[in-house]
Amino acid sequence: DTKGDFCADRFRSVLAERRGDSLAMDRVRVARVTTHKALLQAVTKVMVDVGEVKLLVVDNITVPLMSLVGNNAVQAAFATGCEVGHLLHKVADTQGVVVLVVSNMKG
Repeated sequence: DTKGDFCADRFRSVLAERRGDSLAMDRVRVARVTTHKALLQAVTKVMVDVGEVKLLVVDNITVPLMSLVGNNAVQAAFATGCEVGHLLHKVADTQGVVVLVVSNMKG
């Protein structure tokens, strides 16, 4: 959660509406990241300790990278984005984790 807007109550209500497993909330883990370095660290941690992860949602991949673009560090933004993308692909490919990446940018 890079924007800090994950709402557990909303997730819980969606789960209830869809008659999901009420114990699913016990399996939800949220990592709040605000920088490109924290994003890379969080994805690397999942890579190392995938455990029982079945679904990995990165919402929003754009926010931590855009601060680099605004600071004339476009090369670092692209490098970090590529590295994160490769790690997410590796998690999906080698561990069978479903990966969902959200990227929305308002400008």
